[in-house]
Amino acid sequence: MRLRIPDLAGERAIALPIALAVLTSVAGLATVAARAAVVTQHQAYRDTSTKRAIQAAVSGLNAATYRTNLLQPNGQQCVVKDGATGALGLATVQADGWCAAQTETLSDGASFSMRVSAATSVSGGGGQDLLERKVVATGTSSNVTRRTEMIMRAAAAPESFPLDYALVSKNDLAVSNNALADGGVASNGDITISNNGRVCGNATPGPGNEVTISNNGTMCTPSSTSPAAIPFNFPPVDQGSAATVNDNARITRAKTGTGSPRDTCSNCGNISWNEGTRVLRAGNNTTLTLTGDVYSFCSLTIDNNSTLRIAARSTPLRIYIDSPENCGGGAGMGSVLVSNNGLIQNMNNSPATLQLYVLGSTSVNTTVAIANNGSTGAGTTLFLYAPNSVATLAENSYVTGSVIAKSIIFNNNATIVYNASVKSLASGSTIPIYSQETYKECASQPSGTAPDSGC
Repeated sequence: MRLRIPDLAGERAIALPIALAVLTSVAGLATVAARAAVVTQHQAYRDTSTKRAIQAAVSGLNAATYRTNLLQPNGQQCVVKDGATGALGLATVQADGWCAAQTETLSDGASFSMRVSAATSVSGGGGQDLLERKVVATGTSSNVTRRTEMIMRAAAAPESFPLDYALVSKNDLAVSNNALADGGVASNGDITISNNGRVCGNATPGPGNEVTISNNGTMCTPSSTSPAAIPFNFPPVDQGSAATVNDNARITRAKTGTGSPRDTCSNCGNISWNEGTRVLRAGNNTTLTLTGDVYSFCSLTIDNNSTLRIAARSTPLRIYIDSPENCGGGAGMGSVLVSNNGLIQNMNNSPATLQLYVLGSTSVNTTVAIANNGSTGAGTTLFLYAPNSVATLAENSYVTGSVIAKSIIFNNNATIVYNASVKSLASGSTIPIYSQETYKECASQPSGTAPDSGC
């Protein structure tokens, strides 16, 4: 029998359907990939637009703060910008208690629309009287909108500080490692008392925050740990003309021993002072006695058994530490260091006679450190206000008065004793300076007729 061999040539026609099927599959996969790429691209574009919309809204909040501080409207006035000329002016708030909407297009094509409320009076912690305004801003970018709300507050003129406490911190505050606060302590965050830390006074955390006592931390009784009703206000330092109109030349005359009026010094050769850069360092067993009323430094260092002395006086002496941005931005600019048995010695009983104001910076770290036995012996009596700086009281330092700062490190046998004479202090400025206190994102569209509905 003959074996029949299949005729393969007759099956050649199957190649075309197979090829078409493969092409169809490849085309389908390509379509899916293209669609995924389009979706991804669209999502990325939308994400970018969302970010730009939020940034535009924040630009509206910042513009409202800047313009309000610049033109200083009264509580029932608003700042308005002329769309044609860009000039700023004042207008009365509308019947609903809000300023008319201000709209502006940014350089990247995004835009914002913002409304500012009339000012209302609120009571802050530590005896502060505050002015409060709300700002609602909507940012738009490529048909994507985002809405934000900010509450900004200013101390009612004249500017006041939270002066009922020995320590006040914008951030969380810890009292630890045998540190003693003989007076109240406060924070816009939490307060922790631990490791033999002790507070003899009220401990007031920020709204919604709490006081935690652990590891042999103690509080004297009776005392309160109730949180503040609203955050403490930290107005910026107003140095006025102190950077250029001051008594710095007295230090120069003390170094040369010529001219008057002048400060006095011992071992004057160990005092490093540059009137141009405003950098002062007293070191190696020297004493510098300040006799003027206003000084402005870019950096202040007292160390190695040296003393900065404030002679007996009936009027306040104010020392301003300028911001690093105004001082060339070098290392240590805008900061204070008292260490290695250095001492700021105020020969007066009231901390109101020595007021140390540190401008600090929102972009550069600045510090005020009284440590390593700084201010030992009789200690130092002063009022320290540093709303943008980290203040350190540590390692046997001893302060009488009040310290208010962005953050406070208080530990290692440090002591602060509150003195009620600081209640008489105000910054001297009659200008209310607004700063942001709260921020949140809102629903894209208002839920009612009020501009802040849905926030």
